[in-house]
Amino acid sequence: MTLTGIYNVLEKLRRIDSPGRMGISAMEDMTPAMAGKASAVANETSAIADRAYAMEDRTSAIANGAYAIADKIHAMENRASAIADKSYSIEDRATSMEGKASAMATGPSLAPKEKTTHEQGLVSVLRQLHDELDRIVFEAYGWRDLAEKLVGKPGATTPWPEKPDEQTQAEEQLLQRLVALKNCNVFPSQLLFSSSYPWLN
Repeated sequence: MTLTGIYNVLEKLRRIDSPGRMGISAMEDMTPAMAGKASAVANETSAIADRAYAMEDRTSAIANGAYAIADKIHAMENRASAIADKSYSIEDRATSMEGKASAMATGPSLAPKEKTTHEQGLVSVLRQLHDELDRIVFEAYGWRDLAEKLVGKPGATTPWPEKPDEQTQAEEQLLQRLVALKNCNVFPSQLLFSSSYPWLN
């Protein structure tokens, strides 16, 4: 059920619940069984609405976290690009006698070993950011159990002969869940109202 559907049901229940809108005679005509059923439906709908609001808050928090990490990754890419451009321009300018003086004024370029260490550091930070983003995505789908077994592991979702059995099984579960999700052709928030997919709740 979508949020719009929930709101429509709530509005109908408000009309039933309000004697002013419905009329006193209509309320009096309601049998005790009908009144009990209307009350049960109202309680169930209220519980669903509460879950929908909680899911909306959770989704918003997850999206904000994902955007923050994406911004960090973008900043890292820009920083790496700027360093590569600066390194190239310093080496390029240093080929002429005049360029050597200006290159020295802007600072020495990194030695090959220093450059490798620096690039590995950037790659390490970038990998941490991607792992954090993976965790947020797993959290968004309610698959925290798989995140613990897959995020940051070598060879994740790729062929690797030395892969542990636990990791291989987790990858198979991930693929099964993705296929099930695709076959449902609905968003995870809609699946919250289905008991067929408890691992999405």
